[in-house]
Order: sequence, then structure tokens, then C-alpha cells
Amino acid sequence: REEGGAGGEGTAAAAAEDGGGVECKDGVCELPPPSSSTADSSSAAPAAKETDPHSLADRLSTSRSVPRQVVLAAIGASGYSGVEEGEVIDVEAVENILEGERALMSGVPEDCDEVKLLTSEGHSVYLTRRA
Repeated sequence: REEGGAGGEGTAAAAAEDGGGVECKDGVCELPPPSSSTADSSSAAPAAKETDPHSLADRLSTSRSVPRQVVLAAIGASGYSGVEEGEVIDVEAVENILEGERALMSGVPEDCDEVKLLTSEGHSVYLTRRA
């Protein structure tokens, strides 16, 4: 994030202080800054260029314990269109999106009444907490 935005410094500081790294206002949540720790970058994708969204989705789904369709959605949200031959996926952006979602989901406990109700109706715990 760049400094000097309207309230940007305050919200970033507040988000950092609450420990979750996420602050929401009027239904809009600010995600933590990308790659803020070296621990995250050590688990990043290899240096090779990633061009196959399906193999990336399989790999990240397994390594991060995230449903494959959520990884595919993150790939699309990262700006990858799949239209151009040899288009490279921004793996770091995909991982940042997934990490932001994980941070948001951490505020929804698995044992809350709403999650229990929806999972009793057959919905997955992961997708219920994500919603």
C-alpha cells in the first residue's frame, strides 16, 4: 500500500494492531499487504513461469488445504484471463488473495450457530465460513 491515501495509514495501522490484519468498514475489507513476511515468500511458487491454471489450482489446493474451485476463482481474480497463448499467471497475486481470504475466514468460528446450521443442511464448512 502506498502512503498518503485518504485514511490509508490509519486503517493499515489499525489492521496491524488488531492482529488479524483485516479491517472492515461499510462492508469493504482491507486485506493485509502482500508478502509482508519472508516466511510466506519461502512457500511461494517456484521461479518457473506458471501458465497452466489447472495445475496451479491442483498444487495450491493441496498445499493450502483450499477447495480447488476457490483457487481457480483466485486465479481469475488475479487478472488471468486464459485468452492469450502463453499468458503467465501472477502466482504471488493468487497466493495473496488466498491468504486474504484465510485471514477473513479466521473471524468466523466453525462452531457458531450459522455455520452449524448451514453445514447440517449439507454445505461444506469451508465454503460456509467463506460466505
